[in-house]
Amino acid sequence: MKKITVAIADDHSVVLEGVRAILSGHSYIELLGIFSNVNDLFSFLEENNVDVILLDIDIPGSHKLNTLQEIKKQFPSIHVIIYTMHEGAFYYEEAVKYGANAFMLKSDPVSHLPTVIIQVTKGIFYCSDKFKTDHKKNTVNTFLKPIELDIVNLLGQGLSYLEIGKKTGKSSKTIEYHTVKLKQKYKLKSNTELVLYIKDEYFK
Repeated sequence: MKKITVAIADDHSVVLEGVRAILSGHSYIELLGIFSNVNDLFSFLEENNVDVILLDIDIPGSHKLNTLQEIKKQFPSIHVIIYTMHEGAFYYEEAVKYGANAFMLKSDPVSHLPTVIIQVTKGIFYCSDKFKTDHKKNTVNTFLKPIELDIVNLLGQGLSYLEIGKKTGKSSKTIEYHTVKLKQKYKLKSNTELVLYIKDEYFK
């Protein structure tokens, strides 16, 4: 399974601690670097291949969404997730106009990030609930919830419902419920088929 390489452009230490902790718990994501200013970010991008950038609008050296525009101009294959505290429609609309692959508010659960990262690499636009009605391209039905992603990942490691429940803090019945709903959603018969399907659709 090819890992998704990620770079973060943000200078808020408290936010970064949470993001780093979440991403480090997922084997399919490789965090290549964290950059506190635009110059360091672009110097890194010139020498390294990155799949996804988590970009704060207010990173030092950037003016509004100029950094997003430059990334898309110089490195069009990179997927950019705008990760911001700005809830105004202006920033959202401008980000979409300039090619952002996702617009996620820092007030959203940070646990959603791994799933958002996967979705954007599959060409699925993600935005926070506040903006969902404004973006017709958003495909909510295909979005895997963080708990669903964790369950499939742990099923792939051969764990039982009980073992997964202990790792995720859920009951075995809850784990079984989510698994059954996922198999129904994708019209699959077994847990093995589910694991293989999700790996093929989300991680290839």
